Amino acid sequence: MDAIPLRNRIVTVVSATLGAQVVVSSASALLPTIAPKVAASLQVSPALVGYYVTLIYASAMVTSLFSGNLVRRWGAGRAAQVALAVVAVGSLLSAIPSLPAMALGALVLGSSYGLITPASSHLLARFGSAGSINFIFSVKQTGVPVGGMVAGASAPAIALALGWQTAFGVAAAAALVAMVLLEPLHRSWDTDRNPGIGLLQNPFSALVLAHGIPVLRWLMIITTAYVVVQVCLTTFVVTALVTEGGFSLLEAGAVFSVMQLGGGVGRLAWGWVADSLGNGIAVLGIIGVLMAAAGLGTASITPDWSKPAIYGLFAVYGATAIGWNGVFHAVLARHSPAGQVSALSGASLFYSSVGILLGVPAFTALHHVLGNYGRLFGLMALVACAGIAASWLACKNLAVAAHSNPP
Repeated sequence: MDAIPLRNRIVTVVSATLGAQVVVSSASALLPTIAPKVAASLQVSPALVGYYVTLIYASAMVTSLFSGNLVRRWGAGRAAQVALAVVAVGSLLSAIPSLPAMALGALVLGSSYGLITPASSHLLARFGSAGSINFIFSVKQTGVPVGGMVAGASAPAIALALGWQTAFGVAAAAALVAMVLLEPLHRSWDTDRNPGIGLLQNPFSALVLAHGIPVLRWLMIITTAYVVVQVCLTTFVVTALVTEGGFSLLEAGAVFSVMQLGGGVGRLAWGWVADSLGNGIAVLGIIGVLMAAAGLGTASITPDWSKPAIYGLFAVYGATAIGWNGVFHAVLARHSPAGQVSALSGASLFYSSVGILLGVPAFTALHHVLGNYGRLFGLMALVACAGIAASWLACKNLAVAAHSNPP
């Protein structure tokens, strides 16, 4: 591996991890983009999609406790392949028109989500350069909104033309192809694996480590708050537009794709800004302010709004609520102790999954009370404020530490 030029090496790593993230994210985002169609087929409320997403993150939370050990034992490349194989199984289970089978499919999909990010973070931290670390992580993290764009652009059309089960079948096939494509790469990537690492060895050690370092503790609060906004937005926006906004399923899917496009552009732009300013945590605070403003904007939507204006608002919402992750993971890698990047990435997934397990069911329950998705998206501004406060406190903590320990 060392004989490969550094530039070519990082391009290969970023491209491969980006592709894997696209596949995993598109499979996880698939049901929210076709929820009205699936709900009609199963004769249930489309709001139940919130529980499907909750199961995904419940499983991701459990997997994240062991992901650091898995990555170090198997190697990050092999761990990514396992994650893709799991995506295929979860997608096929989700294609079965039965609520219990779909619930099991969600749990299986979640385990892939809990593994792919720590594996990718390990590779990017190992082969990336410090001067462009925010941008490198942001490029890879565009896989999440790109996956959402793919789902939003293709799944509704596939569901209408060939049936919603076919959409899940396509996702399973894509995961298997991606898994095979990674096979030639994992051997050169996994030279640092340690087969002696126990899979059940200290599963809570990363959580303890994150809690014990102040800047990491604030970062965990940031990801918990921001991911609640992100997942509630991406889970319910199609259903909201169809049931309350008068959009067709295809039109709502297009809005979903535009929102994800905003997230992808946002991740690249925020990564560049963070590298230019040299302060990713401050950038996370700025993102939170704009996220809160966009949430309040959705609460003000009326029937008089034009569809282009709605597209534009959700593009901005996507650029913030979906666009923060790359900078976050770069900051987390920068402040992680040596050799702990994958473990702390798993810890961040655990904390964010806890937030989702509480936030998404609360969003679903509040909809039964308020009866309006727009107001609920507006309430997400309050959640974003928790992340803004944590960003400020993290910056303050680093400033105090730098003053106390000058170079």
